[in-house]
Amino acid sequence: MQTLKESLRQNILDEARREFAALGYGRASMKVIAVRCGISVGGLYKYFSGKESLFDAVVEPAVSALRELAACRDAEAFYALVMARRVELRILLFRGRDKASAAHDAADVCGRMCALWLHSVLERILMHTITREERVTLISQYIRMKQAVL
Repeated sequence: MQTLKESLRQNILDEARREFAALGYGRASMKVIAVRCGISVGGLYKYFSGKESLFDAVVEPAVSALRELAACRDAEAFYALVMARRVELRILLFRGRDKASAAHDAADVCGRMCALWLHSVLERILMHTITREERVTLISQYIRMKQAVL
């Protein structure tokens, strides 16, 4: 029985992250990911059962980050977490299987209204250049709204 190597698994995740970030879920190729890792597609399937399970493994840190963001009460801590998980959050929210699934993940965390507002805040932070003051204001408004709703 072949032993799976953690270093190869991590390499697969790194290459998959690049592929999903560049092309999104729909256009990402398991074959390209395998070639970049120096393995066969069959070898890739020893680590992940398919494209969906690989995608889920890549964005799992972002799903965890969404939960943490929903509980966050400090604008600076919120922003630090977004920056720490920015690639995965971009993939999940803007390059994933569909936006509905990302909204659903966020809705599970803090309710539909909070999820939509959180998505809007993350879009502004991740996809636009905004000043520190705008960022703090935006995040603070989200935190106050979330506390009022919940």
